[in-house]
Amino acid sequence: MGSMRLFSPGHIGKLRLKNRGIMAPMSTGFANHDGTPSPRMIRYYEERAKGGVGAIITEYMGVDDVDSVVSDHQLMAARNFQISALEQLTEAVHRHDCLVFAQLHHGGNTADPALSGRQPLSPSDVPASPGRTVPRPMTADEIHTVVDKFIQAAERCKKAGYDGVEIHCAHSYLLGQFLSPYYNKRTDDYGGSLEDRVRIVEEIIRGIRTKLGAAYPILVRMSGDELTPDVPGTLTLQDGLEIAQRLEQIGIDALDISNGSSLNPNANCDPYSYQPGWKKHIAAAYKAAAKIPVIATNTIKTPEFAESLLEEGVCDFVGLGRSQFVDPHFMNKAKAGKSDQVRNCIGCMYCRERVVAQRLPAACAVDPLTGREYCLGDLKKNGAGRRVAVIGGGPGGMEAALVLAKRKFDVTLFEKEEALGGTLNLADKPPFKGTITRLTSAMSAELEAAGVHVQLGTTATPDLMDSFAPAAIFLASGAAPIIPPIPGVKNERVWRE
Repeated sequence: MGSMRLFSPGHIGKLRLKNRGIMAPMSTGFANHDGTPSPRMIRYYEERAKGGVGAIITEYMGVDDVDSVVSDHQLMAARNFQISALEQLTEAVHRHDCLVFAQLHHGGNTADPALSGRQPLSPSDVPASPGRTVPRPMTADEIHTVVDKFIQAAERCKKAGYDGVEIHCAHSYLLGQFLSPYYNKRTDDYGGSLEDRVRIVEEIIRGIRTKLGAAYPILVRMSGDELTPDVPGTLTLQDGLEIAQRLEQIGIDALDISNGSSLNPNANCDPYSYQPGWKKHIAAAYKAAAKIPVIATNTIKTPEFAESLLEEGVCDFVGLGRSQFVDPHFMNKAKAGKSDQVRNCIGCMYCRERVVAQRLPAACAVDPLTGREYCLGDLKKNGAGRRVAVIGGGPGGMEAALVLAKRKFDVTLFEKEEALGGTLNLADKPPFKGTITRLTSAMSAELEAAGVHVQLGTTATPDLMDSFAPAAIFLASGAAPIIPPIPGVKNERVWRE
């Protein structure tokens, strides 16, 4: 794929990006409690920069650590002391010829009163979703204060080495609340008409321009369509296009199109049943209407699909979200003609469950190194060609064999079945689970490329292991299956009674 459009340079403002792949902002929970990036977070982002994307938009960065506390470990640019650690992050990314943008964020009515000790703020007294905390409508002075906080955060980000900033106006966070008639019931200068609902965003953009100059790139992330047609007042595609036109007139440098809201989060972090490209008509509408570059996420799981979006003119840059969780080297592998070795997201939602439901740091069911680069990323290459055996060709055995090969051991994997994958070869049978088939194929290709010897249809008996005489044996034969306590399920078989 090296000569294709995905690897052609592009521009945002006066910045030149080496390719069309941009890592989309995704919350990780890796920040320190004081809002600074931890070594864990810095190493996580550096690995993605090393993996070949043209730019990274780091996860939502709070401009306010008083009224916008959405999690215990949210990245912040609310205080001057945070600049130093943010500089470490930008330096780590820049080492790999990768640009980095800061996504500036205020949670508004999504802020957590249990963490802030305060009633959340919003344009009006409409909760983020039914049953959540009712927010307090902001005064005009509080709106002006928030505008100033966004501008000051942008100044801090530029000092820290960020190449530009992205204003987060999507997903029912504060600025998205102002844009939405569902949340914004105001009758003053900040509510009512589209011009008035956009006013707070316009004041932020003009303020950043005044402080940082016309050349400093400003992106806006917005929900191209909130995809809740049955909820009056939520934003439609037509509403979004009118907002985007206004933002372009104000003078932003790029649009970053996501979708959904607090009322429909699956539209921006979609489960496995949502197929790649299901919302590409939305991004394409913005691309057709805008003169500035359009970045868009589109459930991208493979380099081939990313390329097709660019070829079709759906967007100018592809937003790579969970594909960067799963395989940080997505771009480099594709550029080297190794797309068959790119691991793909299976849409299992484990990452979102960890961050949102359990309030734990992000992790990936497919890539065990995600978030652990800081402690597991530097493999000791001390195998010295010693022979080792891995028993079991499921995902655990394949991962173990791959790691051992990278450590320079001579690895043989024994699998009693005639195919690799283990129980993945059952998990991929239900509807929409074909992503698991591709994952198995990618991991198999990785093993071949790493020089792992695979013996299929071979039971690893004690006699075989004695004759093989490995320096070590890694048992990855899988867990015992669980028989659910369902009436009619007996002795590992199911009867109809």
